[in-house]
Amino acid sequence: MIKTIYLVRHGNVNSNVADAIQGADEPLHEFGILQAGKLADRLSRVSFDTLVTSDILRAEQTAQAVAQATGHAPIANALFREIREPSQFIGTPRVTPEVKEYYRQYIEATDPNWKYSDDESFAEMKNRAVEALSYIESLSGQAIAVVTHGHFMRLLVATMMFGSELSKKEWMRIELTFKTINTGVTVARRLPDRWQILTWNDHAHLAE
Repeated sequence: MIKTIYLVRHGNVNSNVADAIQGADEPLHEFGILQAGKLADRLSRVSFDTLVTSDILRAEQTAQAVAQATGHAPIANALFREIREPSQFIGTPRVTPEVKEYYRQYIEATDPNWKYSDDESFAEMKNRAVEALSYIESLSGQAIAVVTHGHFMRLLVATMMFGSELSKKEWMRIELTFKTINTGVTVARRLPDRWQILTWNDHAHLAE
């Protein structure tokens, strides 16, 4: 069966504005709630069968707005959580020397199992992305909406492109090049033998 997948980034939170490392319990702020409402209105005009969401608060709140507009019951799944970064940096701006040093080491690391501390290694995040795509493929219906996170959305798309053979070098090129807007929609199609990316980061609804 051919499936269409609507990958959605959650609405804005305070740490998006501050460009800081995010925790799991940060709620949408006022503008994020507005974004979620505009996204929900847009998806109310899209036919899909199942609504899946990351179980992190900001994604669940975004999915709930969509659910209210479409009548779907969100299915929370930890597979679609954001890529885990070191917990000691939660709330810390990304421009601080300590965080910049972490990113430098992360980008330069060639061992797929490298970790800075309690973050997620490249091998772990890739395996999770492979599992997440398998989960999507297992769902019934021809169209699935998934509310997730910016970094993990890029990883899902990278895994659609390269599968389990995705390398750290390929991942970093995609991670540093493909950017997303909060509540931007990326549309992919699962064909019998491959994935196709139809649109990337479409956020026309925010101009309404």
